[in-house]
Amino acid sequence: MEQVLHGLFPVLPTPFDENEEIVFSDLKNMVNFAVRCGVQGIVINEFFSEFYMFTDKERKQVVESVCQYAQGKVPVIVGACATTPMRATYWAEHAQDNGAAAVLVSGPYLFPYPWGDLVDRGFRIMNEKVHIPIIVQNAPMDKLTSNLNAGLSRDQAVALMREFEHVQYFKEDANGAQVEITRFLDAASDLPEGACKGIFTGAVNGSDFHDDYLRGATGFMPPLHMADVREKQWQALHSGDLKQSQKIQFALAPLLCFERLFQLDVCKDVLKRRGVIENTGNRRRNATIYNATTREEFQRVYDYLTASNLV
Repeated sequence: MEQVLHGLFPVLPTPFDENEEIVFSDLKNMVNFAVRCGVQGIVINEFFSEFYMFTDKERKQVVESVCQYAQGKVPVIVGACATTPMRATYWAEHAQDNGAAAVLVSGPYLFPYPWGDLVDRGFRIMNEKVHIPIIVQNAPMDKLTSNLNAGLSRDQAVALMREFEHVQYFKEDANGAQVEITRFLDAASDLPEGACKGIFTGAVNGSDFHDDYLRGATGFMPPLHMADVREKQWQALHSGDLKQSQKIQFALAPLLCFERLFQLDVCKDVLKRRGVIENTGNRRRNATIYNATTREEFQRVYDYLTASNLV
């Protein structure tokens, strides 16, 4: 019986050493950390994971390694976003062959394709070759903070769900996700029963986790570093304890505000401080500088997290 993908699915960042090489021992440690946190699954090779900085060999190695680390422990959702719909199908098949529970797919992230070509040369073929759930991702330019733009609108997602049986979920990464959740669910309301199995959010570090749930989101993909705290929040929401969820949301507020400027760097920094990884390098050349002054500023936030028993 196919697993329903609801709950917390944190996104793993990619750990690089000082030579910008991927550190697979750190990846394994992150998988183990996620398992200890009790999450419902993990996500790899998403935009937050910097997959677009990988070679094809590295991209395969990450999928194969993480799926092996996680086997029998936690489901893995694999990002299959690519520069063409044909390459996205290739990566989706590779994920399926290695035991992925689902794939996450946006539009081509460098040059847009006409809608008809994206459907006929992309999702139609992917739906034939891939028999695990396909999550359609709206990753607009404001999310990617670069020239990349892989947006697929809610109406396009609904159209894909209507036509293709394996397109079953939508992930909204646009700012103002709460409004978009309502609009998507309204647009999806006349789909055949079971065609839409849920909507994920994760935009801007999952800062609106509580309100996203109240709007109807059924799954969340925040960064990994606070997965234990976020799992407690998910369990509170799922059990109807809204006061506890809100308490957690407010307690995380200083961290979430700081992350809006340094999201990926803060995630890796916290994972290192928590003893999960040893390497916090990256390959980005256009990123905001996370320097000594910034780390000193963040120390005050981390001290608050420690004093609040959140880490």
